[in-house]
Amino acid sequence: MQETGLVSLILCESRVSNEKPNYVQDAIAKMGKELIDLMENSNALLYSCGDLKNFSKDIWACLSTLIQQHLSELLANEHSSMKSHLHCQ
Repeated sequence: MQETGLVSLILCESRVSNEKPNYVQDAIAKMGKELIDLMENSNALLYSCGDLKNFSKDIWACLSTLIQQHLSELLANEHSSMKSHLHCQ
């Protein structure tokens, strides 16, 4: 069964008085592997809004880091899988 529609909504507010700022890139980093898996396997989309001048570069940097980590894990798993198929005498 395939889910459709809004699966998760995370609100991030950086200008709430007397509270520590909650930035989008921090929420993305917390979701980490789950978010990458959703985007890769379920064609999930990530929507965000905010100040284009400063906002987007921080989000792209966070996503880039997550993707690099994910690819490193994939390569490490592939390498381990390949090693298990090699038989040297």
